[in-house]
Amino acid sequence: MYPMAYVKHGFAAYSDHTPISLFLLDDSPQKKGAKIFRFEAMWATEKGCKEVVERAWRLGNATNDMSGITEKIKCCGELLSAWNQHHFGNVHKQLKQAKHKLERLAELNPSRQS
Repeated sequence: MYPMAYVKHGFAAYSDHTPISLFLLDDSPQKKGAKIFRFEAMWATEKGCKEVVERAWRLGNATNDMSGITEKIKCCGELLSAWNQHHFGNVHKQLKQAKHKLERLAELNPSRQS
């Protein structure tokens, strides 16, 4: 049914439960859509975040109807995304690399596996 399926044993840094992921690969072409903006909670405590939001709100449409507010939110997301890249770099990529490194280290320590 899924000839390209595989299982991957994960690594849990702070638990004795190890995650197991099942990947059901499909070789049909996939369309990539626009990346969804997500606000990161860590931004709220960082210097400069408030200013980015205030700037975006000023740059957006001056009307306060629904289309104006939607435009302000879109502008805010675009400016926050650019600020995030400049301020933090690619956090998700760094996190993925760190998890991969932990998995490799866990493979070197067979006593940790159950």
